[in-house]
Amino acid sequence: MTEFKDAKRIAAGYLKDINHCVEYKNAFVFTNSRSSKGLGDQPVAVLKKTGEAMDFERYLREYGRVSLREFDC
Repeated sequence: MTEFKDAKRIAAGYLKDINHCVEYKNAFVFTNSRSSKGLGDQPVAVLKKTGEAMDFERYLREYGRVSLREFDC
């Protein structure tokens, strides 16, 4: 099981300046100020079970849209 701090470290390999997270049942999804404004950087999802990173659109297609909580990180 991938914990939040490990998931953030994994996501940082794909996305710089992470400052926001949405927790889903199966993943943590990380964004930065550019991605949250639609300016080019794509949100990164990190699966809790495996630590696999994927783009947010793929996560939504494969796992769904129900979030548990949202927070700054």
